[in-house]
Amino acid sequence: MKKLIIDRAHEAEINAALVEAQGKATARIISDYDELEEYVEDYKKELPDVPKLAFEGCELIISVGAGAFPSAYKYRPMGTYCIIRFRKDGKGEVVKIGRADCEGGKSWRWRVTEKMRAYIMTAMRCEVIEEE
Repeated sequence: MKKLIIDRAHEAEINAALVEAQGKATARIISDYDELEEYVEDYKKELPDVPKLAFEGCELIISVGAGAFPSAYKYRPMGTYCIIRFRKDGKGEVVKIGRADCEGGKSWRWRVTEKMRAYIMTAMRCEVIEEE
C-alpha cells in the first residue's frame, strides 16, 4: 500500500483504501477519512503533552471493535485495523489498513521511539529504578 499522509489533500485516496481493505464488511469498520482523523486525534490525547518532533517514527495501531465478545457469539469477530506512522512534522501516514480478528485487546496501541519514551517519562515525572 502506498503511504498516505493524513490530510485533506489525500482524503479521497484514504477513503478508497478504506473501502478496498474493508470489502463488504459493515460492522467494526472505519467509515471514512473524518472518522480515521478523529480516532488519531483522540488517541494522541491519551499521551502527555509532547512536542510534534517527538512523534517522528512512532506508530499508532488502531483496532476497531477490539474487546471482549460473549461466548454465544459464534463467528470470528473481525474488525478494521489501521497502522499510522508519524513523520518529523508530526503528521501521520497511513501505512497499512486491513481486517483482523479483534477479540480481546485494546482499541489502540502505541509503538514509541526512545525519544518519545523519554518525553513521556519526563512529562509524567517518572524515572527508571535500577534493579540491584
